[in-house]
Amino acid sequence: MAKGLKKECLDSVSQVIGRQLTAKEGEDIVLNIKSKVLDIRKTEPNLTKDQYVAKAAALVAQDMQYRATRMKVNAQRQVIALAAMQNYTADMRAKGLSANSAAMRYLDKVDKHAVGVSKEYASELVDTLQAACPKFFGMIENDDAVAGILAEISGVDTKNADYKKAAQAWIQCTEKMRERYNRAGGDIRSREDWIMPQTHNQGKVLNAARILAEKTPKSFARRAAAETKGVVDRFKKRNPEANRDAWVDFVFERLDKTQYLDDNLEQMNDIDIKNVLREAYMSITENGDQHQNVADAKPSGRGKAKSEQRQEHRTIHFKDYKARIEYNRMFGQNPSIFGTMLSHVSAMSRDITLLEEMGPSPTSTFNTLKRSTEILNNQSNYFLGYSAPTNDLMLDAMWTNLKGSRGLKHETFAAIMQGVRNLQVAGKLGGAFITSMSDIATYFHMCHVNHMPFAQSAMFLVKSLNPADKWILLLPPRRA
Repeated sequence: MAKGLKKECLDSVSQVIGRQLTAKEGEDIVLNIKSKVLDIRKTEPNLTKDQYVAKAAALVAQDMQYRATRMKVNAQRQVIALAAMQNYTADMRAKGLSANSAAMRYLDKVDKHAVGVSKEYASELVDTLQAACPKFFGMIENDDAVAGILAEISGVDTKNADYKKAAQAWIQCTEKMRERYNRAGGDIRSREDWIMPQTHNQGKVLNAARILAEKTPKSFARRAAAETKGVVDRFKKRNPEANRDAWVDFVFERLDKTQYLDDNLEQMNDIDIKNVLREAYMSITENGDQHQNVADAKPSGRGKAKSEQRQEHRTIHFKDYKARIEYNRMFGQNPSIFGTMLSHVSAMSRDITLLEEMGPSPTSTFNTLKRSTEILNNQSNYFLGYSAPTNDLMLDAMWTNLKGSRGLKHETFAAIMQGVRNLQVAGKLGGAFITSMSDIATYFHMCHVNHMPFAQSAMFLVKSLNPADKWILLLPPRRA
């Protein structure tokens, strides 16, 4: 990891900026300079080290000025978001709702907005893919086609028109979402080497040694031995260092090592790169808490503002699209290319909504909402004649689900509760389409009975989610 600026350099930069920089800010500056150097080398490969540093420092200075201006604008956005939240909850209370109910109604409104944005972009993505490349939903089940599409997204010319159209449709959709995110106060820079979001399944990463052992065997005898060993391993604790080292070794072989620079702007040696990966492993498995001191724990969010979260430096730089595919299939949250696309649309839609509804710092807005609710409840005690406690449990649960920060232990519970909620919605909608349910096995079973291909079934399913679409799903008649 970056060591940060030396004290004399940190003091010099602080004088230029007009305030004393922290050591963490010094580390961020070093990371920024390294990132800029890598970008400059692509177009100017023959500069000296001092020239690279000078050009990179100038770009970093421009970024710092841009961010300072953006912080002022975002401060105004935050004030507007807080006022809108307070006006909405006051209106709900004027209509007879309690402070608790008004707060929950507000969070529910934001959630509905997020669902609407997600369905809008998911449906648009499917429509664009279908129009640009009608064969796409037949290709996503083909490994060679998936590799071809990802190659085109990464800039490799496959000479295949269908792959090009599918890649362009994806790029157009994600670019529209990126621009909307930035308009709402976010900061995602356009990157030529960006293909798709890199997801990590925490459960798989935590059990990397076992996952890799089960996937590697090819022969029947080796598969049987692995299965037997897997049964034994389930009843004994796996060495955490073995899992970490297995994950590090797997990722290390798929890295673009030229993207890792030391403090002298030279390529890191293998040992240092593996240390960076070990740090990344701890961050993934411990949700970023590996350097936190429990004695310093605070009750409110310690993380960055939502507007800052999607522009952090990436730690894992894969050497090509094939390495990305291999990692995603082994440790990704969703091994399907289409599933990954929809997951990204959903996550970006949630973040866009939080910025649009709750300002650049949604956590601050939520904390204000919660504290305001507590004050109103306390003030009502005098008139009610009894204590009116704030429903912290429900508010915290709604906020956790809304911001998408479910931990590993909450995934199953969240899925069950989402199913309960969708069943309730289905009951209210009466004869509405069956996508009200999270578990749509019945739908796919019906499609199978009617001889509809799986990819086409998935396409129709997503198209039906657009709330503004009057299109009705009509299944073909059953063949004899």
